[in-house]
Amino acid sequence: VKLFGYLPLAIVTANSQMVDETLTVSEYLEDMKAGLKGDVHDAVSLALANALEYARKQGLGHVMEVASFLSPDNLTLELLGCDRRTARHLCKLSLLRHVGNDVYTIHRLHQEAARNGLSPLKAISAIRKA
Repeated sequence: VKLFGYLPLAIVTANSQMVDETLTVSEYLEDMKAGLKGDVHDAVSLALANALEYARKQGLGHVMEVASFLSPDNLTLELLGCDRRTARHLCKLSLLRHVGNDVYTIHRLHQEAARNGLSPLKAISAIRKA
């Protein structure tokens, strides 16, 4: 918790990934420390990037790419370009939040992390889908 500067978004994101991957805290921290350079900001950025990379490995990256260029509120399944099961999995990973009636939101920091991880070509492709 201290590693993430007590920031709830980073803590929840890391916890969700640990639960989904069935990692212990020690295993997660060992993986994290390999990529850390120092400060809390770096730890938070790395936690978000790790969660997005994990989502990509689960075949969910395309949804996060599109969501990163949309308004973060009132995201419907149609806008996200996915089905309910995919959106629920992203909620389980704490990358989306379900607000009711197949409407979701995404935290602006998750959007920024998703955009920052895209090559210019992938960004253009995501914008076109959005």
